[in-house]
Amino acid sequence: MVVHVSRKSLSAGYIVKDAQGNDRWTVREAPFSWRKKLYVYDADGNDAAFLCRINTKYYIEVPGEPHVALAREPRSTGWRFHLEGLPWRLEDDAYVLKPLSRAHRGVDCPHEFTLFAAGEGMMRVSRDWLFRGCAYRLEIANPRRELLCLCIVIALDCEIEREKAKASGGG
Repeated sequence: MVVHVSRKSLSAGYIVKDAQGNDRWTVREAPFSWRKKLYVYDADGNDAAFLCRINTKYYIEVPGEPHVALAREPRSTGWRFHLEGLPWRLEDDAYVLKPLSRAHRGVDCPHEFTLFAAGEGMMRVSRDWLFRGCAYRLEIANPRRELLCLCIVIALDCEIEREKAKASGGG
């Protein structure tokens, strides 16, 4: 299953479309919240999932899935991410955010990574340069895990944006 994730242009959130361009999910940020909170809705506008950032973790709640946290831990080369609550892992050394100085405005991270579970690829994520806006292309092996995989990518993207804001003096 392939889905495309892009940031909404004028509001805080994301739009997710399937390979044919149909709306699959909408992600909206809670306004006026001192913690980053994101709500995921299906194409009919029904609540589907919830993400909340507390300290260095994004807590992800998807009905029917175990509670998951995307944790960020400091490394000598920057920040490293791992998943708590699932026996899944991000590809070795594939997703590291380097510390950013005010002079360096971009995020030094790869444009592709793979999420593994029990040695098998659960999801491959790549930058979608042909899709308008900042976008990702998600190739999800198990369609039943689509929403959880999407939430993990959203949490990672939020951390990238947080680092960009800090580097430019906004965070």
